[in-house]
Amino acid sequence: MRFLIICFLFSAILSAQKRIDLSTQYVWAESGLTMRAEGNAEGEKMMVIPFGAAVKMTGEWGEYLKVRALDGVRYDMGDEAAIGEPYLMEGAYVGVEYEGEKGYVFNGYLFYCPLEVKESRSEGFENWMASIAGAPDTIFFNEGSEELVRGRSLYQYPNGMTLAYEDYEGGGSTTITFPIGSIANGFMVANRFWNIDEPVKNKKDFEGEGGIVPELLKVLDDRSLLFQGDMSAIRIMVIGGMLIIHSEGGC
Repeated sequence: MRFLIICFLFSAILSAQKRIDLSTQYVWAESGLTMRAEGNAEGEKMMVIPFGAAVKMTGEWGEYLKVRALDGVRYDMGDEAAIGEPYLMEGAYVGVEYEGEKGYVFNGYLFYCPLEVKESRSEGFENWMASIAGAPDTIFFNEGSEELVRGRSLYQYPNGMTLAYEDYEGGGSTTITFPIGSIANGFMVANRFWNIDEPVKNKKDFEGEGGIVPELLKVLDDRSLLFQGDMSAIRIMVIGGMLIIHSEGGC
């Protein structure tokens, strides 16, 4: 059954890749995104494009670079240490047009999916997906036939996005797929809906909680991101141009 679901996901997403419009993209940098007059970090600063704003892509490219999007962090756990690696977001300066002005921005913080509520991280990812893609046009459900698996459900949206759930003994998993996307896109989505930067931003809130380790980052050899804690994990990966975010947890 798992093989059938995977085949369904890939066939749905591959067909949707041709329908994705990348000419308009949206700013996912919560502090806004700097537009520069030239396609490099030394270019004159023209303005800050606000969070959630739409920009038109001009097709021009500038300098490639890496931007530190998440700091590293260390948790001392008695005689051992739990270490979260920093995340260096890869991207390039790209040409955009915003409110009649043309310039360059770092595309690591651009995504073709808009946001629903721009002021906070309050909305759930199911509501967000429905707001940008409409109601799913395909729904699949299967009661668990394998040992420890209670059931699976899969939702395919008109724009090619999919949402899959699996319930099993003691926990469950959620998988979101996008027809096209980058690791940087996945980091932004996971950060907004699962707060993966919280162990770095709020370290003092986790320390002293009975030795519980929050989800800390490990950058894998294929450049995918693994945020792993004691009882949960989130992996962000790109396969064949498709962005996949997989979250699982249990007790």
